[in-house]
Amino acid sequence: MTSWGIERTDATTTSAEVVTGNISCASLTVDTTTLHVDADNDRVGIGTTSPSGSLHIAYSGYDDDVPGLLIESTDAGASTAPDIKLYRNSSSPLNSDYLSKISWVGKTDSGANMPYCDIYGQIADVSNAGADGRLVLRNSVDGTMTAVM
Repeated sequence: MTSWGIERTDATTTSAEVVTGNISCASLTVDTTTLHVDADNDRVGIGTTSPSGSLHIAYSGYDDDVPGLLIESTDAGASTAPDIKLYRNSSSPLNSDYLSKISWVGKTDSGANMPYCDIYGQIADVSNAGADGRLVLRNSVDGTMTAVM
């Protein structure tokens, strides 16, 4: 055990690692690619050691019964759950500001990345008295993203 409260496991010992204090390092990797923290760029990778976003989840996805992301609620009540909140905390919101986007991207037959569908949340009116929102659904038509609703 080190003076920082870290016990090390290697090929010659069977003891578990125990952390009782803070660890400062440029990166932390658990089990090759299971979890990777890139402290230099403030990114976390699950299934990748090269996260390209704040949270990057990479998996092979060969089984339709095993999702890449599962958010589960065991609440037996009538309330909504599980819930996902996409919160844009802008100090200066304006009419027509986009709030968030969900995109479905795949490859074309030439191997290029292509956005096929997306959903946008948008502010229509920011005034307290008449706050309105808009949901924009788009899909690709002949390679161009087109609003369908």
